Amino acid sequence: MQDGHPTPQATALPTHPPDYPADDQPRLTFLLQLLAAAPNQRLTQGDLKRKLRTRAAESCGLAPESAGPLSARCESLGHVRIEQTRRTVTYTLTDVGVAHLGTLGATPLPGRAKIIPPANDQIRAYRTAYLLLEVLKTTEELLAEAEASDHLNNYARDKLDLNVATARHLWKELADQGLLARSGDGRIGRYSLTSAGRIKLVNAEFDSGHEFRMKGDALAALLEAAREVGKQFAVQSPESDDKPLDPAHLERAILVAFEELLRERHTVTGMVPIHEVRTEVRRQLGDQAAKHNSFDPVVLRLRQTSQFRLVPITDQSMASTDQLQASIPGMGETLFYLEAAHEPAAR
Repeated sequence: MQDGHPTPQATALPTHPPDYPADDQPRLTFLLQLLAAAPNQRLTQGDLKRKLRTRAAESCGLAPESAGPLSARCESLGHVRIEQTRRTVTYTLTDVGVAHLGTLGATPLPGRAKIIPPANDQIRAYRTAYLLLEVLKTTEELLAEAEASDHLNNYARDKLDLNVATARHLWKELADQGLLARSGDGRIGRYSLTSAGRIKLVNAEFDSGHEFRMKGDALAALLEAAREVGKQFAVQSPESDDKPLDPAHLERAILVAFEELLRERHTVTGMVPIHEVRTEVRRQLGDQAAKHNSFDPVVLRLRQTSQFRLVPITDQSMASTDQLQASIPGMGETLFYLEAAHEPAAR
């Protein structure tokens, strides 16, 4: 006490941002970083829960069932925007969330290196082109995840901000989008280009200021992919078809593909993307069966007979250009999903 007045007590400085409790900081940082690294900085509820079934999430004390309360807390602080439609919930990182994430420093998350979000959409596009090209350039077009560091040159590290953790994360994202096929688990996992991945690579945006080098076999594979893309847009007369399609055969193939995809991959939502059904029909019956002039009328006829409903996509930014093109155009909308009809469809 000085001069009859109490001595001021020293106040400890906070050791963490005041808006999150200290024990929640690692979990909420992890959630924000997942959104920052996602395409368009947005994840659906299903995608987010899948990403929380990882060792990295577990090391932060995160589980799929904690996604809701944590994201709600982030929303209350303005860091995340939650949008709910009749069929899905999406989580989007806001500008406020991006700014807050920047204040948390570059400390890696427990159990893993830091995943670095792209600086802008152009860098995001350059990353996709680079990582798909690296798969194409590998022997037999098969890239081993354990060899990720061998595929990151100075351009990738310095200009694209790609480290090993980020590259592995993005290869998984590209596989989720159907651009890569994955075999094996963990670090023994391997990636190969799918047909959609080849099309994406041919149409990808590359950095015009960087010199890309590849061996002759990789160049040949890239040119072949370009030729395949060209064939898809070639105008083909009826006389050029090898043989006429049997509409009944095509109808059965579509129904079987829908039922299998619904059972194996889309039980939760009850909706099967049309582009996945088209891909399966192409695999079984060939390119002609999957073309719009063959495939689309049969699907529309099946809707009229109440085999299933056609559901438009509400946010086209959630799908790739290739996926939208492989859907069915409607009146001012894109019919994107097939849904089982439990009652007669409206005509």
